[in-house]
Amino acid sequence: MCAAPGGKTGHVYELAGGRVRVVAVDHSRGKVERLREEVRRLGHRVEVLRADSRRLDRILGAGVADYVILDPPCSSLGVIPKVWDRKTLRDVEAAARYQRRFLRAAQRLLRPGGVLVYSTCTMTLRENEENMRYAVEELGLRLEEAWPRRFSRGIGFYGEHAIRVHPSIHRATGYFIARLRKPGG
Repeated sequence: MCAAPGGKTGHVYELAGGRVRVVAVDHSRGKVERLREEVRRLGHRVEVLRADSRRLDRILGAGVADYVILDPPCSSLGVIPKVWDRKTLRDVEAAARYQRRFLRAAQRLLRPGGVLVYSTCTMTLRENEENMRYAVEELGLRLEEAWPRRFSRGIGFYGEHAIRVHPSIHRATGYFIARLRKPGG
């Protein structure tokens, strides 16, 4: 979900040795074209769809995915170098609410026992740990240990199993990565 430009898509395909069905989805014509170019360049057999990921469960069906990677639009407050950027608390809160729509669709896409990997390039609690609280308390997903454990843990109860990459500590783009599982199966 929100797969352009295709780095994570290509990595997943390679890790699976091409033995899995990978469907990569993004919404804009330009992003989808870049995604298709990247898949072609790598020689991967990946289905690329132009669709709104917030409605993907209605397009592909509920309970059809073993794994979902969700890289939702975010405030990007972990991206370096930022020459200039301005975000308000209102911007961050709007991004967090928007991300929850993607989380709902991802939860519906998963079969029982399926895994969701949630990844952002921002450092805000609202878009990360607070959205994990939403995923657990409102959507019924279970947090699992994210790995590899090379970086920092997330913050608080809903971040203890997550990974945080801090630009100021790790000298890399800031990331938050969490792994969740849909009960059952």
